[in-house]
Amino acid sequence: MYSSPSGQVSTLPEGRQLKKKLKDLKIVKFRHFFTAALCGHAQFFPGGSMAADGDSLISYSLDARPFASYFESTEDSQLNAAGFDSGVGLQLRHELVDFSLDYNLKGMLSNVNNSAEGDMAQLINGSLRSALINDLLGANAAITTSSRMLVENNSFSYTIQPAVSKSLYDFAELNMRYSYLVDKPPSAELASQRREYSLGLNGDLVGGRLTWQGSYLDSSSYSIFSEDVARVELRSQYRLGPELHLELSGTMADKSLDLEPEKKQFNEASYGAGLLWSPNERYSVNLRLDRAENDQFYQKEYISSGTLNWHPEHDLQFSVGYGDRLLEGQRGLMFSTKIHLDDS
Repeated sequence: MYSSPSGQVSTLPEGRQLKKKLKDLKIVKFRHFFTAALCGHAQFFPGGSMAADGDSLISYSLDARPFASYFESTEDSQLNAAGFDSGVGLQLRHELVDFSLDYNLKGMLSNVNNSAEGDMAQLINGSLRSALINDLLGANAAITTSSRMLVENNSFSYTIQPAVSKSLYDFAELNMRYSYLVDKPPSAELASQRREYSLGLNGDLVGGRLTWQGSYLDSSSYSIFSEDVARVELRSQYRLGPELHLELSGTMADKSLDLEPEKKQFNEASYGAGLLWSPNERYSVNLRLDRAENDQFYQKEYISSGTLNWHPEHDLQFSVGYGDRLLEGQRGLMFSTKIHLDDS
């Protein structure tokens, strides 16, 4: 008799039956390792941490997470589902560089329609930053990476993303980011690649009455066909009074599709303005009008929308919404109610 993580008591089949199911999954290298864990005989990574400091001002920590397993069985003592989860994390800290790496290994086994199915997943995450360089530049820069691999489904994903942000003269903040992604879902025959970099700027003026943000994004993706997108977005909000705000926004995008041998290019644009009125904490009204243009669908139209919110109590909210594209692209009305059950 064994206890699952939920506290329920189950009865496992004999070890030979487990090994046979694992063998049917063609899990050879991890067969005895997995079986021993399920039978409660293995705990490979002792938990704990280590830290050391010296004259070099280097500190490190090692977090070895214990080998954890779970299992479920049917009333007739047949294996229904089982799995294991194990990992280790490493962190290095120095006045010049901070580095962290985390590795996680998971195994899953399930009985679906009297047929054993299973998979193994490896998850790796890492980050790199330098406090000394950030202090010298007056910025916050870091590089993060992640990867995911599923053995049986033959799927994987890898990502690397450097990013930096910097304050400009105490009235604006600059954000720059680059990312590269390689992804292959289980259902796809080919892996797709995506490259993207963005530049953003946001801040406030007039004593905080005017807030604004702008961004530029350029991305390219490659799979069966290639797609390039360049987008510029601008948004601002001006406080006309204690209860009234004016919102302005605009977006322009260029899209290019390479379908080999055919190439297509489209332009999209939208401009809008809105008013937000909150006479008190119980009521708020939001009205908005947008102009949308799309070469791909030969679209040029105005889109109006609005919402009315009422809070009769702090834990109760009623809303009425209207929009030309509110319900699956069609004009409509929507009524909603929110009740907060947590009194805290």
